[in-house]
Amino acid sequence: MNTAINVNVGGAFNGNGSGGGNISDTQNRYEVQDIVYKNFRKHSWKFGGRLRSTADNNSTQSNFVGQYVFGSRPNPDTTCVPSAANNNCIITPIEAYQITESLLAQGQLIPYIQSQGGGASFYTQTTGTPGATVTLVDAGLFVQDDWKVRQNITVSYGLRFETQNHFSDTHDFAPRLGVAWGIGGNAKNPPKTVLRAGFGMFYDRFAYNLELQQLRYNVNGSLPERISGGKSPVLSPAAGTGHNFRYRQHERLPEQSESARSLHDSDRGDAGSASSPRPPTWPSPISIPAAYISFIPTT
Repeated sequence: MNTAINVNVGGAFNGNGSGGGNISDTQNRYEVQDIVYKNFRKHSWKFGGRLRSTADNNSTQSNFVGQYVFGSRPNPDTTCVPSAANNNCIITPIEAYQITESLLAQGQLIPYIQSQGGGASFYTQTTGTPGATVTLVDAGLFVQDDWKVRQNITVSYGLRFETQNHFSDTHDFAPRLGVAWGIGGNAKNPPKTVLRAGFGMFYDRFAYNLELQQLRYNVNGSLPERISGGKSPVLSPAAGTGHNFRYRQHERLPEQSESARSLHDSDRGDAGSASSPRPPTWPSPISIPAAYISFIPTT
């Protein structure tokens, strides 16, 4: 595998280095759940819970060696008159690349190369830790009662508790309430129409890959960086390495800072629902399934 810096010339080619690198991933998943049913007169009680754990050991070197991107740009020649023959005074990515290679071979310095419309548009490189390990655990407990108020009216109410590690907000309670009214039925004939109404709060869980992303790319609070070609790039190919460009100055891009926000400071959201409450159900009164998964792809 070629580990040299990748060169991306828009609309022409993407080469030199592979830009990928080796990728390995090992996942171990465990889950235990239990539910108990209890009937008492007009009440039908259900209570139970679930505990899940996902451990992921992931390593990737994608774009850790960097990439130079050549894009189109205006022709710096002030005497250029826009026409179809000169692409309306626009230098295409492949032309910019050819100018750069030609002038570098002549030993020209970067200020002159830029003045002729050459040079990479920008340089990107992933920074952080290629290898990261995360273990995410979530648990939920619930209790529900289906109360048969009348032969054709059932009121369901319950409460669910959710928690997950790696978060400052670790105690989330989700109430559920629902009513089912059977219209036109009696003790011998079930109703043909059932009117239902309900309210509930439901919480989404953050996936382990979001925590893994934070651990990999948010090392010591660092942000992803993009280095602009307009900030005096120094193109200095080292012998035998191909396009080994270097830059003197760089700039941070605020729009790329989203991945650096710590998940530990994030709060899980909740949403109301107009449907009837639907606590978890399992096919048998008591079930304790367990699973082990190990997946190790390497490319």
